[in-house]
Amino acid sequence: MLNESLQFKVPGYQIIRNDRSRHGEHPANRNPLKRYNLKSANWESFNTAIIEIMDTNEPESIKTFQEMIIKATNGTIKEKQNNKDKNKFKLFWWDDNLQEDIKKRQLAFRKYLDFPSLENYILAKQYQAIAKRNIRCKKKKLSLNSVAT
Repeated sequence: MLNESLQFKVPGYQIIRNDRSRHGEHPANRNPLKRYNLKSANWESFNTAIIEIMDTNEPESIKTFQEMIIKATNGTIKEKQNNKDKNKFKLFWWDDNLQEDIKKRQLAFRKYLDFPSLENYILAKQYQAIAKRNIRCKKKKLSLNSVAT
């Protein structure tokens, strides 16, 4: 029953997403240079690559010009490493079922934010309670197992 109500199809309504990210900034305002490691870039190879690309094609619009620059950048400048996952402390009680519960909770909450109604609010609260209960039970079960051993 709960899975059927997670579908975002509401008759007569179209989903309108906010064009802002969850931090309140417009996606176009994000700095695209943050994904490249500019300190260790080989600028000579980048210059030769961009000149070769510009010689073969002339940019007709800003979008094609951006695509040319990104193409040259992808071939010559390394992307930054994402160390957030490496430095994260692994939770020994976490599993795929809990991940699924969290996803369902997030989807239900987003549905409530997009279409605020009593039904969507109750659904979001139900999924929140399910996720909390499953996390609490999983922690409790594993802590009891570790104490018993």
